[in-house]
Amino acid sequence: MTVLATPRTSKATETRIAKFLIGAGAGFSLALVKLVEVNFYIGQAQAIILGGALTMVAFAVLAALFTMFADDAEPGKLFMQGLLAPSLLVAVVHRGADAANAKAAEVPVPTLSITELLMPTVYAQAPAAAQQTVKTIKPGQFEGTVTDGALMLLGRAQQQESFVYVVGKTTDRQQATSAAAKLRRTTQQAGLQVPINVVQAEGSSDLFVTVGSFQTASDAAKTKTQVVDKVLNVPQTDQSALKALLNGPIVDGRTLAKKP
Repeated sequence: MTVLATPRTSKATETRIAKFLIGAGAGFSLALVKLVEVNFYIGQAQAIILGGALTMVAFAVLAALFTMFADDAEPGKLFMQGLLAPSLLVAVVHRGADAANAKAAEVPVPTLSITELLMPTVYAQAPAAAQQTVKTIKPGQFEGTVTDGALMLLGRAQQQESFVYVVGKTTDRQQATSAAAKLRRTTQQAGLQVPINVVQAEGSSDLFVTVGSFQTASDAAKTKTQVVDKVLNVPQTDQSALKALLNGPIVDGRTLAKKP
């Protein structure tokens, strides 16, 4: 009896392996289609690429296990069933591409004007400016995680919270802190409690005066609109501060924290 069962067992095992491989091929095929949607992760951080690679393997394993125990023996039908399993996962998770982790584009940041923004209050604001803490941002701080890479392949890309409203830049710490103090006073007069920060990329001499925190691009744009609208409605508002706020762009922090 044992001699007769062995060939049957071997045949069943070979069939299971063949089904497993067909399913794995279907899973990888679907992963390749999804890779096209995310531009093959070109220009993305290593952590995001790793997340995408692990998700591709998960697609293949899920599809392979699904087909391995299927009753059908026809390769074409098995392949279609293999596509079905990860497709259902994508359908459950997918909510539409947000183009969240597109390659960061550099935006020109105006240089802080000593004559307009700083000089009138540089001495009066010296005590407040001296208390200003410079926040350091590190290279790779906004580059995304393994989870981001997986979600991108699943069609649920998250919007990158790396954008900030930048008023200006300088290489002089006193200029930056004085400008931050003046802008803080202007926004407080408008009834706003928005944080005014001085940030510096690690290894860089540039200091950036920012309004608000690092957010998504749309939220940072809303912050600018709200701040400018409020300041515009204040009688006799400081014109140099208003001009700086009006000219300040929304900047992707990934362009500020470049690796040296």
